Amino acid sequence: MKDSIYNKVFKLYEISQEKVYDEGKRKKQKLTKEKVRKYINRKLSKEYGGKDWNELTDLEQEKFLYIDIKEAVLENYVDDHKRSRIKNKIEKQIEKNFIDAKIELQKHNDKVSIMFKYFYPNTDDEQEREKAYTDFCNALEKYFPQFLAPTYDTWVSDNEKMLQEGRNTYRIYDYYMGGGLDLAENHAKNFYHALQTDVDHIIIKTILKILKDKLKIKIDISKIEKCLSITQSMQDLNLEDCDEFSTEIDENSSIELERQKAIINQNLEYQRCKTALEKFDFIENVNDDNNKKDY
Repeated sequence: MKDSIYNKVFKLYEISQEKVYDEGKRKKQKLTKEKVRKYINRKLSKEYGGKDWNELTDLEQEKFLYIDIKEAVLENYVDDHKRSRIKNKIEKQIEKNFIDAKIELQKHNDKVSIMFKYFYPNTDDEQEREKAYTDFCNALEKYFPQFLAPTYDTWVSDNEKMLQEGRNTYRIYDYYMGGGLDLAENHAKNFYHALQTDVDHIIIKTILKILKDKLKIKIDISKIEKCLSITQSMQDLNLEDCDEFSTEIDENSSIELERQKAIINQNLEYQRCKTALEKFDFIENVNDDNNKKDY
C-alpha cells in the first residue's frame, strides 16, 4: 500500500536508483530511502489527516507528489548534480498535467460545497450536535477566516427554530447572506460583504490567468458566447422537434433548394456549437491563435 507511494517518490525524484556494489554506498542509499519514507509519512499525515495513500483522489496524489513534497525532497534528498534537472522535469510535468489549474478549481469547488452544506444534525444527541458545531467552526475558519462563528448556544437556537418552522437548517451561506456572522477583529476595518457572484468572477479570472501564464493555453470566450447564443436561440424555437431541423437535401420537399441549403447550414452550425458546449471544446494554445475554428 505505502510501498507504492515510496516507490513513486524514489522513481520520480531519482532517489538511490543506481545499482551500487560498494557496501558503504549501499548503506547510504538505504539510509536515505528510510529518511524519505519517514518524511513521506509525516507529510502525508499532516496534509491529509492520516488517510491511506490509496484513499486519496487522483488530484490529491498528484498534488502530494509534485507540489507538497517537492521543495523538501529536492533540497534534502536529491543529489546536488541532479537537482536542477529533476526540478525542471517535475515542473514540466505539473504544466503537462494542468495540476495548478486543477488545484485551483478543486479549491473553488470545495469552498462552494462547504458554503452550501447543512451541518446541523436533526437529533437530540448533544454529542452529535457538539461534533457538528466543531465541524462547522473548522470549515468557517478554513474557508471563511474573516468571519467569527456564532456561539454554540446561538447556533443550536437558530437551527432548532428553523426545524420547528419546518424549514432547512442554517448553512454558512445563509448566515453570510443574512448578516449573521460577525467579522474577525483583523478583518473588521474597511470590509464589505462581497457577493458570491463577484467572488466567483475573480476566481474564474484567476484560473484563466493560470491557464494562460503557466500552462500556455487559454479559453476562447468569444467562441463560448457565440455557441451559447446560437444554441439558445434555436432551443427557444424548438427547431429540433420540427420538420425544418434537417441536415440533408429533400428533393421532394416543397421548400426551395436554396432555402433548404440555408436551413441545413444553420442546423449544422447548431450541432457543432452544441457538441462544443458538451465537450467544453474551447481550449486553444496561446501560441497558436491562428488555428481557431470558425463557429
